[in-house]
Amino acid sequence: MTEVAAAIGREQVRLIDEFSRVRRKNAKFLTDSISHLGLTGFIPPYIMPHATHVFHQYTVLVDEEKAGRTRDEIASALRSAGVETGVHYPMPIYDQPCYLDNLKTPTDCPVTEQIYRRVLSLPVHPGLSGEDLEHVVHALAKSCGSDS
Repeated sequence: MTEVAAAIGREQVRLIDEFSRVRRKNAKFLTDSISHLGLTGFIPPYIMPHATHVFHQYTVLVDEEKAGRTRDEIASALRSAGVETGVHYPMPIYDQPCYLDNLKTPTDCPVTEQIYRRVLSLPVHPGLSGEDLEHVVHALAKSCGSDS
């Protein structure tokens, strides 16, 4: 790491609490909007009552039957509307090449097999404005045929 990168990093660390506060605020807006609009095809992240989430990612679980579209179709519709999404992570860790050669027994994780194909991360970063968040929610609703 260069000295310049280290200096920038030190300054960013001082902002981490504020960045986390804004991410939590943005995540609450997304969760409340999904609920308010009745977007039942999307299950927002669960936060344990005794925990505080920093929302490095805001990952919803897509219920294809209720959403009327697959996760990838929704991601494509959002991308067309100018909303970046992500799939974190696109395969289970036990299917990563570096682990395949080292697994002694076949891995049977049926829940993982169902879930990893259904997760979609929405923007939650602290650089989003209220207008940006409204756009994300509107595009999400529209991606499933709702004009809410």
